[in-house]
Amino acid sequence: MKWMSLALLIAQTLGFGMTLRYTRLCPGPRFSDLTAVICSEFVKLVASCAMIVAESGTNGLAQSVRHMICEEQRSTALMGIPGVIYAAQNYLYFLGGSNLSVTMYQVAKQAAIPATAVISVVCLGKHVDAGRWIALLVLTAGVAIITLHGDTVVSGNLTIGLSCVLV
Repeated sequence: MKWMSLALLIAQTLGFGMTLRYTRLCPGPRFSDLTAVICSEFVKLVASCAMIVAESGTNGLAQSVRHMICEEQRSTALMGIPGVIYAAQNYLYFLGGSNLSVTMYQVAKQAAIPATAVISVVCLGKHVDAGRWIALLVLTAGVAIITLHGDTVVSGNLTIGLSCVLV
Protein backbone atom coordinates (compact mmCIF):
# COMPACT_ATOMS: atom_id res chain seq x y z
CA MET A 1 0.00 0.00 0.00
CA LYS A 2 2.84 2.41 0.78
CA TRP A 3 4.35 1.85 -2.68
CA MET A 4 1.02 2.62 -4.30
CA SER A 5 0.79 5.80 -2.22
CA LEU A 6 4.32 6.76 -3.29
CA ALA A 7 3.53 6.10 -6.96
CA LEU A 8 0.39 8.25 -6.77
CA LEU A 9 2.29 11.06 -5.05
CA ILE A 10 5.06 10.98 -7.68
CA ALA A 11 2.52 10.99 -10.52
CA GLN A 12 0.67 13.93 -9.00
CA THR A 13 3.85 15.92 -8.41
CA LEU A 14 5.24 15.32 -11.89
CA GLY A 15 1.99 16.10 -13.64
CA PHE A 16 1.09 19.17 -11.60
CA GLY A 17 3.48 21.72 -13.10
CA MET A 18 3.11 20.58 -16.67
CA THR A 19 -0.68 20.38 -16.69
CA LEU A 20 -0.96 23.68 -14.83
CA ARG A 21 1.15 25.48 -17.43
CA TYR A 22 -0.62 23.74 -20.32
CA THR A 23 -4.04 24.79 -19.08
CA ARG A 24 -2.83 28.37 -18.62
CA LEU A 25 -1.66 28.53 -22.24
CA CYS A 26 -4.94 27.23 -23.69
CA PRO A 27 -7.23 29.89 -25.17
CA GLY A 28 -10.58 30.59 -23.58
CA PRO A 29 -11.75 31.35 -20.07
CA ARG A 30 -9.47 30.28 -17.24
CA PHE A 31 -10.63 28.26 -14.29
CA SER A 32 -10.33 29.50 -10.75
CA ASP A 33 -7.09 28.60 -8.94
CA LEU A 34 -9.00 28.10 -5.71
CA THR A 35 -11.46 25.73 -7.38
CA ALA A 36 -8.57 23.72 -8.78
CA VAL A 37 -6.96 23.40 -5.34
CA ILE A 38 -10.24 22.32 -3.74
CA CYS A 39 -10.82 19.74 -6.50
CA SER A 40 -7.25 18.48 -6.06
CA GLU A 41 -7.76 18.03 -2.32
CA PHE A 42 -11.09 16.27 -2.98
CA VAL A 43 -9.37 13.83 -5.36
CA LYS A 44 -6.80 13.08 -2.63
CA LEU A 45 -9.63 12.48 -0.14
CA VAL A 46 -11.37 10.06 -2.49
CA ALA A 47 -8.09 8.25 -3.25
CA SER A 48 -7.33 7.94 0.48
CA CYS A 49 -10.79 6.57 1.20
CA ALA A 50 -10.45 4.10 -1.70
CA MET A 51 -7.13 2.85 -0.32
CA ILE A 52 -8.63 2.37 3.15
CA VAL A 53 -11.60 0.51 1.66
CA ALA A 54 -9.23 -1.68 -0.40
CA GLU A 55 -7.20 -2.51 2.68
CA SER A 56 -9.90 -2.96 5.33
CA GLY A 57 -13.31 -2.73 3.64
CA THR A 58 -16.12 -0.22 4.05
CA ASN A 59 -16.46 -1.06 7.74
CA GLY A 60 -12.79 -0.20 8.18
CA LEU A 61 -13.37 3.18 6.52
CA ALA A 62 -16.33 3.93 8.78
CA GLN A 63 -14.35 2.87 11.86
CA SER A 64 -11.35 5.00 10.80
CA VAL A 65 -13.50 8.08 10.30
CA ARG A 66 -15.35 7.52 13.57
CA HIS A 67 -12.06 6.97 15.42
CA MET A 68 -10.48 10.14 14.00
CA ILE A 69 -13.52 12.33 14.71
CA CYS A 70 -14.72 10.93 18.04
CA GLU A 71 -11.65 9.56 19.78
CA GLU A 72 -8.61 11.30 18.30
CA GLN A 73 -9.93 14.86 18.04
CA ARG A 74 -6.68 16.49 19.11
CA SER A 75 -4.55 14.45 16.70
CA THR A 76 -7.01 15.09 13.89
CA ALA A 77 -6.93 18.83 14.57
CA LEU A 78 -3.14 18.81 14.72
CA MET A 79 -3.02 17.04 11.35
CA GLY A 80 -5.52 19.52 9.96
CA ILE A 81 -3.24 22.51 10.53
CA PRO A 82 -0.49 21.29 8.17
CA GLY A 83 -3.24 20.20 5.77
CA VAL A 84 -4.63 23.73 5.57
CA ILE A 85 -1.12 25.15 5.17
CA TYR A 86 -0.45 22.63 2.39
CA ALA A 87 -3.66 23.65 0.60
CA ALA A 88 -2.64 27.32 0.87
CA GLN A 89 0.79 26.40 -0.50
CA ASN A 90 -0.86 24.65 -3.45
CA TYR A 91 -2.88 27.80 -4.14
CA LEU A 92 0.33 29.83 -4.15
CA TYR A 93 1.89 27.25 -6.49
CA PHE A 94 -1.01 27.81 -8.88
CA LEU A 95 -0.40 31.54 -8.79
CA GLY A 96 3.33 31.00 -9.27
CA GLY A 97 2.82 28.54 -12.10
CA SER A 98 0.53 31.00 -13.85
CA ASN A 99 3.31 33.59 -13.87
CA LEU A 100 6.34 31.41 -14.67
CA SER A 101 7.42 29.00 -17.37
CA VAL A 102 7.43 25.31 -16.48
CA THR A 103 11.24 25.33 -16.23
CA MET A 104 11.42 28.33 -13.93
CA TYR A 105 8.54 26.98 -11.84
CA GLN A 106 10.15 23.58 -11.29
CA VAL A 107 13.59 25.06 -10.55
CA ALA A 108 12.21 27.63 -8.10
CA LYS A 109 10.15 24.95 -6.38
CA GLN A 110 13.38 23.05 -5.68
CA ALA A 111 14.58 25.98 -3.55
CA ALA A 112 12.40 24.61 -0.76
CA ILE A 113 14.77 21.66 -0.30
CA PRO A 114 17.71 23.67 1.15
CA ALA A 115 15.30 25.62 3.36
CA THR A 116 13.89 22.35 4.68
CA ALA A 117 17.40 21.07 5.41
CA VAL A 118 18.35 24.21 7.33
CA ILE A 119 15.13 24.10 9.36
CA SER A 120 15.70 20.40 10.12
CA VAL A 121 19.18 21.15 11.46
CA VAL A 122 18.25 24.27 13.42
CA CYS A 123 14.86 23.29 14.82
CA LEU A 124 15.00 19.50 14.99
CA GLY A 125 18.71 19.00 15.63
CA LYS A 126 19.12 16.64 12.66
CA HIS A 127 22.58 15.94 11.28
CA VAL A 128 23.26 16.50 7.58
CA ASP A 129 26.57 15.12 6.31
CA ALA A 130 29.02 17.06 4.12
CA GLY A 131 28.02 15.32 0.89
CA ARG A 132 24.41 16.37 1.32
CA TRP A 133 25.40 19.96 2.14
CA ILE A 134 27.45 20.05 -1.08
CA ALA A 135 24.48 18.72 -3.03
CA LEU A 136 22.26 21.38 -1.45
CA LEU A 137 24.78 24.10 -2.36
CA VAL A 138 24.88 22.88 -5.97
CA LEU A 139 21.06 22.87 -6.05
CA THR A 140 20.94 26.38 -4.60
CA ALA A 141 23.54 27.59 -7.10
CA GLY A 142 21.48 26.13 -9.94
CA VAL A 143 18.36 27.90 -8.72
CA ALA A 144 20.30 31.18 -8.42
CA ILE A 145 21.80 30.86 -11.91
CA ILE A 146 18.44 30.13 -13.54
CA THR A 147 16.80 32.96 -11.59
CA LEU A 148 19.54 35.49 -12.42
CA HIS A 149 19.66 34.46 -16.07
CA GLY A 150 15.96 35.15 -16.37
CA ASP A 151 13.37 33.21 -18.29
CA THR A 152 12.35 34.40 -21.71
CA VAL A 153 9.13 32.35 -21.81
CA VAL A 154 7.52 33.96 -18.76
CA SER A 155 4.03 35.16 -19.64
CA GLY A 156 3.19 36.74 -16.31
CA ASN A 157 4.94 38.69 -13.60
CA LEU A 158 8.30 37.09 -12.67
CA THR A 159 8.35 38.71 -9.21
CA ILE A 160 4.86 37.48 -8.30
CA GLY A 161 5.58 34.02 -9.70
CA LEU A 162 8.83 33.57 -7.79
CA SER A 163 7.36 35.03 -4.61
CA CYS A 164 4.44 32.60 -4.68
CA VAL A 165 6.61 29.56 -5.35
CA LEU A 166 9.34 30.43 -2.85
CA VAL A 167 7.01 31.27 0.06
